[in-house]
Amino acid sequence: MISIKGLTKTYPSGRGKMTVLDEINLEVQKGEFISIMGKSGSGKTTLLNLIGLLDNFDSGSYKLSGVEMKSVDQRGLARTRNRDIGFVYQNFNLLANFSALDNVMLPQLFGGVPAQRARKKAQEFLELVGLGDKLKNRPTQLSGGEQQRVAIARALINEPELLLLDEPTGTLDSKTGAEILELVKTLWVKNKMTILVITHDREIAGEAQKTLHIKDGKIMEGSAGL
Repeated sequence: MISIKGLTKTYPSGRGKMTVLDEINLEVQKGEFISIMGKSGSGKTTLLNLIGLLDNFDSGSYKLSGVEMKSVDQRGLARTRNRDIGFVYQNFNLLANFSALDNVMLPQLFGGVPAQRARKKAQEFLELVGLGDKLKNRPTQLSGGEQQRVAIARALINEPELLLLDEPTGTLDSKTGAEILELVKTLWVKNKMTILVITHDREIAGEAQKTLHIKDGKIMEGSAGL
């Protein structure tokens, strides 16, 4: 599903450039659950952002479902992000003035789905993650774990093939984090989607089928699955 070859990403630094990803090679099959580990600054979040089409790379090749992403125009990239990729962030990224239901509806509305149908589907997905009784609550009226469940429902509502999670339990206590992880695993088994998760937590990484380790912008030799 994901085929990356020689992918390089740099950022301006002083008078030169800083290499964040250095000729990354990565193959991910459809339906795999892979964790990515590395210290802060190792390049793992940059890699996830590039896979999620949130950033551009300098050189190399990235094919998603057989399509070379560098050849797709901005409208096509936006359509792919909305339709085929779901995102879950450490800090939830929910709109504070919107209800849980409104937050979950957004990807559907961006995709042109009529509001009534989007609202019905959002309610179904909130019920799926155990928040059927919290539809009208705003993020400030929800616990951290509940906010992350809303974020997961939002990520899944368009039924993407690829789910990307960036430290999804990083701001949660261990009990709530374990509940979120169990929810993600259940949804993975049920929906057969491909999952990439960035984490510092070895327990979370241990639940994945493979764990990749990134250091100084490179996937280290000996990482599982390479």
